[in-house]
Amino acid sequence: MVNFNIIQFLLLPFYLMNPVGSFTGSNVDDHREFQFNWAHLFQDVSDNAFQPGNKTYYVVSGSFIVQQNAVRRSKQLVNKGYSSTSIKIFPESEYYSVVVDSFKEELKAQQLRDKLISGKYECFIKELVH
Repeated sequence: MVNFNIIQFLLLPFYLMNPVGSFTGSNVDDHREFQFNWAHLFQDVSDNAFQPGNKTYYVVSGSFIVQQNAVRRSKQLVNKGYSSTSIKIFPESEYYSVVVDSFKEELKAQQLRDKLISGKYECFIKELVH
């Protein structure tokens, strides 16, 4: 039996138009995460580094309803040296959020947010409890 979920269904047209890399889907705690890199446009990434009940602070530089806009922003950030940039769909959201990085410590997230703002990138911190 093929394991085909709604995220794969939504990403299928984009993947068919851009047959580079691979895409697989699986649940990642209570959110989906798609790691952006040049070799594989979307890749499911597990979030094993974070323990249940802990907070994670995500530095988000844009949330987009149109997937291609999130990919465009991700490429801009990667080109500026932010190699940890990924695209996530957070719980109870339909938007593709461009996450520059995530931290267990709020201060580190604030420092990255301030650096991005000084570089003229709009961004905010999203706190998620696992």
